[in-house]
Amino acid sequence: MQVAQALGVPAFDLLGDSRNIIAQASGAAACRTPAARAHLARFTAAAASVPPRRLRWLPRHQNLAGIALDRRNNS
Repeated sequence: MQVAQALGVPAFDLLGDSRNIIAQASGAAACRTPAARAHLARFTAAAASVPPRRLRWLPRHQNLAGIALDRRNNS
């Protein structure tokens, strides 16, 4: 989101492969831990000026960027 905002992208979607995180960010699920609430507060503050057009969940096997990051972190 910060990259899209820094580049001045007027409308963008955020994709994630964690249903729970997407639900929390969209307000459909409660944050149950202090860490989750802190993350949500940072997200809400960052989204205040230029919010994403939508938040979308996609299965992990379709999240090529997530797969690449996971491989990079585990090598």
